[in-house]
Amino acid sequence: EFFDPDTSDREGDALFQQPELPEPAESVLTAYGVVERVEDGTVRISYEDSEITGLPGCLTTFCLVPDGSVILLRRGEIRTCMIFRKGSRQVCEYGAEGNVPSVVLHTHQLEFEMGETAGKLFVEYSVEIRGTVVERNEIDLSLWIL
Repeated sequence: EFFDPDTSDREGDALFQQPELPEPAESVLTAYGVVERVEDGTVRISYEDSEITGLPGCLTTFCLVPDGSVILLRRGEIRTCMIFRKGSRQVCEYGAEGNVPSVVLHTHQLEFEMGETAGKLFVEYSVEIRGTVVERNEIDLSLWIL
């Protein structure tokens, strides 16, 4: 029998079903960091993670790029390079030193704005490993420049 994706009942097809994902866990971190404006218009926001995020000793950097994308870099015990572009899928690295597997990020929502004294970043994304969505996350970052 020929499979027609336009007429197939994907809701009932086990091949297309994804597991029900829990709501994202919420943690609140208040940290002092550094905001740097680069000549090309990119804004870099860096801070030290803590036990609250489960990543003590890691340096986290968000790069808000003028093309509308956001890059998240983590260096330390966990190494991460995640690229967020609204509506896109990106293959990214996530893992411990020496064991950096690839994951696929689906960016569902991405908004950021940066003023002279404050800024805001919101990212909603899901993580896919080997074709299966395994978690859904949100980043909601508010900045005040002192």
